Amino acid sequence: MSEHFKTLCAAFDDACPSLKVFPWDPKRAAKLYATASHGERLILSFLLGVWNPGTDWTEECKSFKRFDIFEAANCLDRELLAIMSAWLCNPRFP
Repeated sequence: MSEHFKTLCAAFDDACPSLKVFPWDPKRAAKLYATASHGERLILSFLLGVWNPGTDWTEECKSFKRFDIFEAANCLDRELLAIMSAWLCNPRFP
């Protein structure tokens, strides 16, 4: 896992302490999606998309939805959107 992705996970852990995505395990994250709040689901779908945009995570979680930037903009606070925006301005995949 790249240092850039570790930093991204740590930023979400700091901004949303209830989620605790680090240490990163994509299968655990997909399973966590089923019981997460709406905002946490947006974060998880964002991270899973960054981790591997081509993976169909519905095998791990039947209710999984791909990240929707418009839904995130409507739901998440500025701090969480800033984390996502910073990545979108300089995307690096693990």
